[in-house]
Amino acid sequence: MKIKNKFKDLNLFEKMLILSPVALFFSYLPNFFITKISGTNIELSIAIIYVFIMAGVGFVDIIKLKKQINIKNVILPTLFVIWNFTTLIWSENKLRTILTAGLWGTLLVIFITITLIDKTKRRLILERFTYIFLDVAFLMTVLSIIQVAYGAFWDIGLCKGCLARGFGFVRPSVFTIEPQFLGSLLLMPILVLIDRIINKPNKKDALYLFIIALSMYLTLSRGAIFALFVAILCYYLYILYKGKIKINKTVLPIFIIGCSFIFGILYHAFFTELNPRISDNAYESISKSINHLSLGKISLPKIEENKTKITSEKALFNGYVERSTDERTNMTNLGIETWLRDIKTSLFGVGSGGSGKAIFKTTHKTGNSFEIVQNEFISILLELGIIGFIIWITNIIFVIKKFRFNGLYLSILVAFMVQWLFFSGLPNALHIYIILMVFVGLKEKD
Repeated sequence: MKIKNKFKDLNLFEKMLILSPVALFFSYLPNFFITKISGTNIELSIAIIYVFIMAGVGFVDIIKLKKQINIKNVILPTLFVIWNFTTLIWSENKLRTILTAGLWGTLLVIFITITLIDKTKRRLILERFTYIFLDVAFLMTVLSIIQVAYGAFWDIGLCKGCLARGFGFVRPSVFTIEPQFLGSLLLMPILVLIDRIINKPNKKDALYLFIIALSMYLTLSRGAIFALFVAILCYYLYILYKGKIKINKTVLPIFIIGCSFIFGILYHAFFTELNPRISDNAYESISKSINHLSLGKISLPKIEENKTKITSEKALFNGYVERSTDERTNMTNLGIETWLRDIKTSLFGVGSGGSGKAIFKTTHKTGNSFEIVQNEFISILLELGIIGFIIWITNIIFVIKKFRFNGLYLSILVAFMVQWLFFSGLPNALHIYIILMVFVGLKEKD
């Protein structure tokens, strides 16, 4: 009853902030496509619409409380947004610059509004935001598990990279555009659950961790899984170095995640065996998964096929998909090549959101001007130049400083920074910036 009464005391923006995790998981579907022009898909998702509305509500609060704005807290992100808009002057893709800079501006309005939230409400809002994120993540991961099951028989509602004809089993994405983005959304919930189980274990958190980690494995997203392991290592080193937790208390979360990954391997194998549309069997499924996640370094011995299926059609991939890695590294290299083409580009960039068109014009090595760099660090460097990159990285350093006494928040930031090596751009990374803004804006002193 106390929580309900306190919730009633919150204003509209604060309530929307608490409920924002629901929208973030609808980051692509349903998709309201308008048109495609200048290297940009003009389309809206529930997440984008929700963020725009929340910023509009927040802007009203800013007008009312403008005298309370602490310039010191918002100067760096404000400079970053101003620089994004400034690049419109020399941008090679002005429409995309307007849209990208506009989205950065929208996030800035939300962040400023968060910093204006009354200090007596911040703890409640942060707790509610986290609880909602965990509950929504759990529900979405249950849906992802169901996707793997029905996807063995039907392709309805599955993205192109999710289909069972790829590996013989489905890689779920639920309402995101690709499996890696579902994996990215699950990073924060998994790390929060690890922290909670270590400090105060309970059955609900253990169940949530098992199911959400299972979904993380089912995506088979190497970037998300690698980012998770690096973040877990960072978190464990932090708490052990600080001496706050005994080693024996750290075992349970790792055991749960290990069991969920093993179950995930078997779950994929089970539905590969049941899949009537491909001839791959359970053992081949396990072999492919291990080979793919190990970047082709681990190969299980081949065994003689026992043909029990009517179809003879094999899945498209036999294991590690080297092309996927090559495409990412190639776009990163092309991004660097374009950034180095002249002094002006190196200093000022090609314009916010303009990387795809600039790479195409400079190298002629991409099929069109719609490609993205696939690396947030290089993307920022190419689009905003050294000046914009310094402003952006200074913001990240500020976040590190803010989180330096909190192992959980620091590990979440590490997870996102590692995953930034594998994808880039807005709205792809929208959830990352929302999560970081909430934690930075509402975090109390340790």
